[in-house]
Amino acid sequence: MATTSRAETLGMTVLEAMGCGVPVVGFDGANGPAEYIVTGYNGVLVPEGEIEMYAAALLALVDDDRRRRSLAAGALETATGHAAAEVSAQWEQLIGDLR
Repeated sequence: MATTSRAETLGMTVLEAMGCGVPVVGFDGANGPAEYIVTGYNGVLVPEGEIEMYAAALLALVDDDRRRRSLAAGALETATGHAAAEVSAQWEQLIGDLR
């Protein structure tokens, strides 16, 4: 998946893509996908504004089936950590700790 947002909180489209085993390519900005995309694990981050590098990262994934599959596995793991059951358990723990 290609995400070009430079300032976005965790986007559901990114999690949905990861949940389908799709690695994500995004810009590495101060407030953006760097919070959930890890280069070499579940996608690729390129320096903010480096459009040529961004395009090259996308093309590299298209051309490298082995790497794409490896990143897809990481994407699935990342999505699992944001599943409803996992998030609700975290909220329950937080609320319990506040009591």
